[in-house]
Amino acid sequence: MQYSTDLKSLVDQIRLAQPRGTVYMGMYRADAKFVVPKDAAYIYGFMGPYGREFTIIQTRYDEVDGINVPREIIYFCLALHESIETAAAYLHQIAAGVHSICQLSANAGSTIVRETLLTEFPFATWRRLSRKIPFDAVPEFPLGGRVLDKNHTMALASKVWGSPIRERLLLANSFYEEALRYWRIGASPLLCLYLWMAVEALTEAVLERELKRRNMTRAELMDDLKIPYDQHSQCKKCKAVHVEETVCPQCANRQPPTKNDRKYHLLARIRRDLIFRGDKDTYDAVRRTSNNIEHGSAKFADIWAVPFAVYERVAEYVRETIFDLIDLEAESRAVLEAPYSSVYVSPSPPIKLGYNSDLPPRAYEIPPRPPYDYYALDFRPKPVAVTFDDTKREFVVDYGDVNAGV
Repeated sequence: MQYSTDLKSLVDQIRLAQPRGTVYMGMYRADAKFVVPKDAAYIYGFMGPYGREFTIIQTRYDEVDGINVPREIIYFCLALHESIETAAAYLHQIAAGVHSICQLSANAGSTIVRETLLTEFPFATWRRLSRKIPFDAVPEFPLGGRVLDKNHTMALASKVWGSPIRERLLLANSFYEEALRYWRIGASPLLCLYLWMAVEALTEAVLERELKRRNMTRAELMDDLKIPYDQHSQCKKCKAVHVEETVCPQCANRQPPTKNDRKYHLLARIRRDLIFRGDKDTYDAVRRTSNNIEHGSAKFADIWAVPFAVYERVAEYVRETIFDLIDLEAESRAVLEAPYSSVYVSPSPPIKLGYNSDLPPRAYEIPPRPPYDYYALDFRPKPVAVTFDDTKREFVVDYGDVNAGV
């Protein structure tokens, strides 16, 4: 459905089913690795607890010597609510939810959304601003990112928010969202923890889907998969599964083991065989590392011994599992299942100095950033071009010689 970008028209659509009440609008921004094309606006309409709601997604651009430089992502959220106090938290929740889906769609990270403006439209009439939050931090220079696909992002959002397991999907995606924010080699421990929590959040949903597909109960599935009754009920020599009994040392009573261990093993099999697609090596590496970090037993060298490619594979499995659970159409998957953006890759590997053969390194100095006047758009250094790759999905802002004129 196409919507007008005129705010009053959107407010009128919200008020169609609610003749009385107040429509509130919140404006939120974030520094993101994805953008909406210049002069475009993505409008997403959905039904909330008080009626129809809208979110407008735009990117602000600065024109510098004829170069359109993308800046922060902006969300305008409009919804009916009871009061400005309750609307403030509710609109921020809408913006955060849309922002989360956008990161999942683009497969690119961002900072958290921050409120910039909150106002009201009583009876579809504009009033003065209720409160305006100043820009308390100047956005960083954009280096590159991805173009947010309109149609397939909307399809993804509709599938997620219309799913009966929406809460579990949003929980998993919140962890995945944090992993995207820290997506760099130097943050491997955080990536490991957030990605593993996303896997755990999806496990029950994947299990329920598999039970429905097989038309089985949990006990029947455990029997079909030959899940042992106890984590020690497998012969270490011949690997045969047997039922262990516990003998009470006080009265010599013999009793079979509880089935709690079977549930533990079932969930582990679901993660390994379905979420990780049978990739046992990747599963074992991340599970072991995550457990060791969580319980404080990890050694520094062991954490960094895990190749970064392992986390890339885990992230792909998490994202593919979310798409599977919402039955995302093949056309949307073909567009959205892009690999991680090349803008996260370091342009050059770090220099490794030998202990004895090389000269000692000079003290590392960080030169001060060249100043610029943000509001006068006086960029220093000046951007010289915005270039796109062959797919037209990834872009890089070229600043030329950053030391020129300093």
